[in-house]
Amino acid sequence: MKDFQLITTVVCNHKSGTNVPMEKHEQYELIYYRYGRGITLIGGREHPFSSNTFALIPPDTWHDERHQADCELIFVRIQTKERFPTGFFTDSQEIIYRIVKTIYDETILQYASYKEMIDFKLNELFIALKRLDSSGQTRKQGKNLEYIINYISDNYHGKILFKDLARQLNFSYDYFQHYFKEITGLSPQQFLIHRRIEAAEDMLAKDVCSCTDIAYRCGFSNSAQFSAIFKRETGLSPQQYRKTAQGG
Repeated sequence: MKDFQLITTVVCNHKSGTNVPMEKHEQYELIYYRYGRGITLIGGREHPFSSNTFALIPPDTWHDERHQADCELIFVRIQTKERFPTGFFTDSQEIIYRIVKTIYDETILQYASYKEMIDFKLNELFIALKRLDSSGQTRKQGKNLEYIINYISDNYHGKILFKDLARQLNFSYDYFQHYFKEITGLSPQQFLIHRRIEAAEDMLAKDVCSCTDIAYRCGFSNSAQFSAIFKRETGLSPQQYRKTAQGG
């Protein structure tokens, strides 16, 4: 078994609006967000947290928290010479949560042989985190996001359920929004609108069908919504764009 030393483990509750100032520790720190919502800045990079997400923070790394809803967290601080995979993760199957919760319970309740159980669970945690970070998980997520982007591009005319797409990536909805924007520069909703406007521009330039038909063919609810969004995004009404594009 690997050599791990549990420094502390704490369950903590924060009210919405709580801001935890910048801090750092000499050990690895795992912060598990059992429920809640907010933003954490780790080493200069922002991560939105939500239920069943967690951060694994390397030693001597500054981090803070801004809570946007009531939250319950479990902190586990670990001293080791081993190299933990660090970063921000989702835990939709609650694999990490069950291990962390057992470590906390054993520390508090101190059943027979609890120290041996904690050592065992710390090793189990290390293995679980290695598996979570192993064999190209980042590459797999990137490939899956590419599929999602292509799906939105091909199905812009229909109803897109972003929460379902987030589940396909095994992401929380908040983290999906953040990750999508980090990669594409746009939120999923903005990306969809841009794709619909792009298709509408092409139809307005080439087709003779009405703006109402184009609105429905591009996934807008009605012509009024289409006209308002189109002018907001392009600075022209659909009629003005068509006239300009067709040389009128």
